[in-house]
Amino acid sequence: MHPWLVRVCLFLFPIKESRLKRDRQLRVLALGLPRTGTDSLRQALIDLGFDGVHHGFRMASNRSETPQWVRLAYAAGQFDRVLGNCEAATDVPSAAFATELLCAYPEAKVIVNYRDDMSAWRRSVLDSIEKFLDDQDANWWKWSLQFFDPDIFWARRVHWWLWRRLFDGSFHQDGTDFYQEHYRRIEDVLISQGRPYLKWKVQDGWASLCDFLEMDTPMGTFPCGNGPTDFEARNLLLQKQSLENAQQKARACIALLITAGGFIAAFAAHHIGDKYYRAL
Repeated sequence: MHPWLVRVCLFLFPIKESRLKRDRQLRVLALGLPRTGTDSLRQALIDLGFDGVHHGFRMASNRSETPQWVRLAYAAGQFDRVLGNCEAATDVPSAAFATELLCAYPEAKVIVNYRDDMSAWRRSVLDSIEKFLDDQDANWWKWSLQFFDPDIFWARRVHWWLWRRLFDGSFHQDGTDFYQEHYRRIEDVLISQGRPYLKWKVQDGWASLCDFLEMDTPMGTFPCGNGPTDFEARNLLLQKQSLENAQQKARACIALLITAGGFIAAFAAHHIGDKYYRAL
């Protein structure tokens, strides 16, 4: 979204913007696509002691980030405004800016999280993110709610821009092709930079991850979570208050329009009737 259009939208749908400054080193970039163990990896990094791990659910619970991510989708640059208090980043939105983040944070260690089975990954996306996005456009009422709450409006904008950036708006048709292109592009940049990285999947667990990060292996099993059902439940919980506010405003607006329409109709009927009787 062009910067001037962002300003117009902020005027119409005002929201407090995130303007962080870097107060700690960004130590880890995990740049795999969503549904490749990003939430398990987020929890693992927290368990290893990383202070501030950015993930899509953090953005969803902190809507002040959304206008800045929309700006970055048009012209990548000031990542510290949204990642300034993070030591690590995984999932979207970060994955949508993989090559830009590699250039912006050359000292960060890089994890390329992936899934072996692309068909299973595609099904997971369809059963979670795509299902959630499609449900937002399920009918005109759900679609219209974005215009009655700034949080919902900006969430819709960032979802649209990020999904377009990752899959050019055609996940159903070309999702697996973009999957391969995403990882090819990351590895090309890493190789050109001569930069070591860890290619990792959830099944690899603690061992290779801790070796790469030069950290002790924690006790206990590797974290596992955020299946399609969990994803839907968490998103509904995060959106609950905003949806309730939007529905209240939408109903009030409809009631106001109906009342105003009634007054106008009554006035018109009275005026027409008065002219008719005068004519008699």
